[in-house]
Formats: sequence, C-alpha cells, structure tokens
Amino acid sequence: MAKNACMTVQTIFSELPTRDLDPHIDSCIFPLIKKATDTNHFVSEQAEKALVMVCHAGNESKVFNCLQNMNGRSNVIKAKICMSYGCLIDKLGPKIKTFKDSDRLIKTIVSSLSEGAVEVRN
Repeated sequence: MAKNACMTVQTIFSELPTRDLDPHIDSCIFPLIKKATDTNHFVSEQAEKALVMVCHAGNESKVFNCLQNMNGRSNVIKAKICMSYGCLIDKLGPKIKTFKDSDRLIKTIVSSLSEGAVEVRN
C-alpha cells in the first residue's frame, strides 16, 4: 500500500456511509497498521491518518473484532494497534458503557499496559 493508497483510503472512509465501508474494514486495517510502521515518515504519517479515519468511520464492533484478531509481534505494530484502540475509545466516548464488548476492550487495554515495551504502554 503506497502513500497515495493511504490517502485514498482516508478519503473513502471519510466520505462513504458506514454500511458501505464495513465489509472492507478487515482488508484495510492490517495493511494500514503495517504501513504506519514504515520508516518513511510521510508514508507512515498518511497511513496513521487513514487508520484513524477507518477507526472513526467504521462500525465499532467491526473495528474492535478486527483489532482483536491481530497479533503484532513487534513492539511498533503493537503500539499502532493500541493507538487504534485509543481511536475506538475516542469514538465511543460515553457510549462505551453500552458497548457490547466493553469488558473485552477494557481487558485488552489493561493487558497492553503491562507490556514490556514503553512505546506500547504509552
């Protein structure tokens, strides 16, 4: 996924309705997380912006389940996954009390706080 593709995904997820985007969340999040760890600053920045947009535009349960299915081995990928959880929590706001997977979300965040790497905990 090139920088132009990241910008395209960002635009698509900002303009289209959620019901049209939900089937494609699975195919977008992992490549965006991978690109967000790129050494090229511009590419990683655009991928991170697109990732934030996907987390904010997609259905909360769909985004959460997609993030739950990821297992990052490197600390940088784990940090981007945690950032995505943060975006999801921002989107939920006060609705987090009624979110059906709030228990699993809280357990995941708490387990991330016990990570050995500082960048993941932050």
